[in-house]
Amino acid sequence: MQQSPTGSINITGPTGPTGSIVTTGATGNTGPTGNTGNTGNTGPSSTTGATGNTGHIGDTFTSDYMIILGGSGSTSLSYSYDSKVFIPIADSNSLITNIKDIKWNGYKWIATGNTAVYSNDGIIWNEISSISTFFSGGSDAILSIAWHFDRWIMTGKETNPIIYSYNGVNWYNDTNIESVAGNTVNTVYYNGKTWLAGGVVAGTDTSSISYSYDAITWYSSSSGNVTITNSCNKFDWNGIKWGALWKWNKFNCL
Repeated sequence: MQQSPTGSINITGPTGPTGSIVTTGATGNTGPTGNTGNTGNTGPSSTTGATGNTGHIGDTFTSDYMIILGGSGSTSLSYSYDSKVFIPIADSNSLITNIKDIKWNGYKWIATGNTAVYSNDGIIWNEISSISTFFSGGSDAILSIAWHFDRWIMTGKETNPIIYSYNGVNWYNDTNIESVAGNTVNTVYYNGKTWLAGGVVAGTDTSSISYSYDAITWYSSSSGNVTITNSCNKFDWNGIKWGALWKWNKFNCL
């Protein structure tokens, strides 16, 4: 059978216009949060460090009204609650003799003599164990003790004219007092602003008055040393003016 001829190809019609863009719809709500995953394994623990040293036991506060009397003789220490009847402290003379000064700072008593002793209640006393490091006894003597605000000051002659402590147990001698005042300090006093130290220059019978703001760095008082011409033994402060007691119990205002 004979095949018919292929018909002619028609021309493609023009492309139609682009359709309009449809507005995107609003975003849908966020879906619910998924479940929390499993907690990971805990990392290995490090070795616990060594326990630190136990701190110093705090002082016991004594609320009772008490007076401590010190001196020399068969009983070096006695106490009283009424300033009339004094009770001897047993064996105190075997602990300390020739007491020259006693102070109370609100928590601790310290007494000085041929050695230095302390008490938290005024009845049970113990020697300050390190005191022999600074004063060997005899002419190398402890002369006075003072307290104000945050430190104790102990004075003496020869080896250490001044030592200081923040707790009455650990003592230090890193001051410049000997280069300023010589090797004998009889007394110290603090008026809330300034420390004064009074003594005598060894071998000269002339006074030595020094001042300090921290009881560590000391300065010579040139005017005080002119006013007091012999050994300076005691200070006092009346809120306005200093007073100093010197040799032969003479008193001068500074």
